[in-house]
Amino acid sequence: MGLEEAVAKLAGSEQAKERMKVIVATLTGQCRLQEACAQLGISEPRLQQLREQFLEGALASLEPGKAGRPAKVPTAAELRVQELEAQLAALHVEYQAAQVREEISAILPQVSEATADTEKKRRRRRSAVVGRLVGGRTLEAARYLRATRS
Repeated sequence: MGLEEAVAKLAGSEQAKERMKVIVATLTGQCRLQEACAQLGISEPRLQQLREQFLEGALASLEPGKAGRPAKVPTAAELRVQELEAQLAALHVEYQAAQVREEISAILPQVSEATADTEKKRRRRRSAVVGRLVGGRTLEAARYLRATRS
């Protein structure tokens, strides 16, 4: 397959295909730069710029990549769906636990009353001594003794 047929099969505009043919012809020595410029109707610096872009693009496309398929990055909507599914699963577990508690209280009412009594919180009274004991003395007494010894 020649250059003409290979370029004709590519997807792109006719202008881009014509530029590609001329640039390849200049690279292979089949066409001189002045002839290529006249054929495309552009200046020599613009042709040089197009050749550089062509070669850089070709080189970049031939760089080795990572093996295998690229990793799928989830979108914001997919992340939100995952979050909502996790919340739904947690709520389902809570709902099942509430159903079990309800069944237990219906079958064994005395058990649920006993657990309710033990769950009541009791207040603890503060001790009359203000401060911690340090070596059998209150904190204030220990500080006083340290201050007098110094």
